[in-house]
Amino acid sequence: MHPSPVTRAFFRWKARLRWSRHHWLDGFRAPPAVLGCPLCGSIHPSADYAVKLSQCIFGGGPLLRHVCPDCDLIFGTQRMLRMSESDLAREYRELYATYEEGDSTESEIASFRLLGLRPGGRYLNYGCGRWSRSIPTLRAEGYDVVGYEPFSHEGALPEYIVTNESVVGAQRFDGILTHNILEHVQDPVAFTKQLGSWLKPGGRLVHATPCYDYAFDFTRFHVVFFPGRSAEVLAARCGMTLGPLEVPVTGQLARVFNGA
Repeated sequence: MHPSPVTRAFFRWKARLRWSRHHWLDGFRAPPAVLGCPLCGSIHPSADYAVKLSQCIFGGGPLLRHVCPDCDLIFGTQRMLRMSESDLAREYRELYATYEEGDSTESEIASFRLLGLRPGGRYLNYGCGRWSRSIPTLRAEGYDVVGYEPFSHEGALPEYIVTNESVVGAQRFDGILTHNILEHVQDPVAFTKQLGSWLKPGGRLVHATPCYDYAFDFTRFHVVFFPGRSAEVLAARCGMTLGPLEVPVTGQLARVFNGA
């Protein structure tokens, strides 16, 4: 069921009010003297980082991000990176009450094929949402594809989509796709290691996101961007090997992370 205009307006107002208060309070606090990179772990004085400035179109106000001088990762805002799991879940619930993703079926299917789909293999779409038709399309082609979606719980879900991470974590997959997920992750190393542990020997993980460039910077929900050396650093820190940059469809980028 689509949210009503009144519901959308209410949640947008709540977000603007909350984030206006955050920024007002931050004005009374000294900025951190040092910052640590959430990818490579290097720590430098804050003044040593180049900065990127933009504005959140979802009521989050100004966005300040930093560029790691050691691995090229662009990260921030600091408040979103530090946010607790419960507060972050609230942010996403409010986002889903006001915004719906476009149809990403074509991009997801093209990205899935980078996994080298084969009959008899088992594949996971991590963070699949409820708006794409990629899973039923690929299942109709004979591929064993399932989905995991932690946030979009309202209403009945198909039997091939689960919301309990322990259920998917107990399984092993020939390939895993994240589609427009990696840029949202507070700890990309821990996240990628976790997904890698769910792969069968020789399995593949595809992180598909336009944020291998500094793109779609207009939302506070995008907290990490992977230009330059950063994707190679992510693969190395996770004990994986990295494939070349792929363009599954116009406007989307993807990298294959090969498991052990």
